[in-house]
Amino acid sequence: MAGVVKRQNGALFALFAAMLLALIAGSLEVHKGIACARGSFSFDIFETACMQRVAGLFLYLAIFAAVVFYICATHGTLAGAFAAVGSIALFYASLLAAFLASLLLPLLFFSGALLYAMGGGASVGKAAAKLGLKSTNIFLDAAYGVAGFVGAIAIAIMIASAFASVGADDSAAVREKIIAMPALVLLWAVVVAPIGEEVFFRGLLLQRIGAIASSVVFALVHIFYGSLAEIAVAFCIALAFCHIARVRKGTVAPIISHALFNAFSIILMLYA
Repeated sequence: MAGVVKRQNGALFALFAAMLLALIAGSLEVHKGIACARGSFSFDIFETACMQRVAGLFLYLAIFAAVVFYICATHGTLAGAFAAVGSIALFYASLLAAFLASLLLPLLFFSGALLYAMGGGASVGKAAAKLGLKSTNIFLDAAYGVAGFVGAIAIAIMIASAFASVGADDSAAVREKIIAMPALVLLWAVVVAPIGEEVFFRGLLLQRIGAIASSVVFALVHIFYGSLAEIAVAFCIALAFCHIARVRKGTVAPIISHALFNAFSIILMLYA
């Protein structure tokens, strides 16, 4: 039995690995690599593209094997099997529902941060406290959260105005993507994403690499919107959330700010 389950956090680690592998499979378009390898595409027409996809498939298989082997060795064969089967199930589910990746990313952030905080053998409760999921005064955290939201709106307006003044307003790209998102993804962006992102970026990265570096990483996560203004807003808002996290010595207040900002932004994009 010891070889089957080696660590108490094996299930959480396996879930984290499953989500990570599924996202990597999607980014490498593994399903297209499989189709090419089976000869479903004409190599006469798509030879270069097919070779690239097959190369991506083999790269993924190497990553998959390394991750599963590592989990089996460190957390037990049951955790390794769960990670392997879970990643395949999540990947094929994402092919049926393209928005699944948007749901997985905040969970990946949260579970990754929690695993890191549990690295020294800490319990889930202690790890969550390390990441700032604690409050000595929830009313004061709420007040800071609302203040942070107002500040974030002011920052967004100033940056949008600056981009518009030089003819570089590209916020339409963000609007198009938000309008195209299913209601579940928009609700997730308000309820779940702020928790996962704040725990990872302000609870973990802020402590490890500082405000500027963690804010740069946070901004780059928003690059898929295809808007320079969005990246600039994300960076500046991240700095503001870092300040709130440091003042309140936790992530509860910036989570509230983040959730309110996302809700306001989505409503504005959909109905303004």
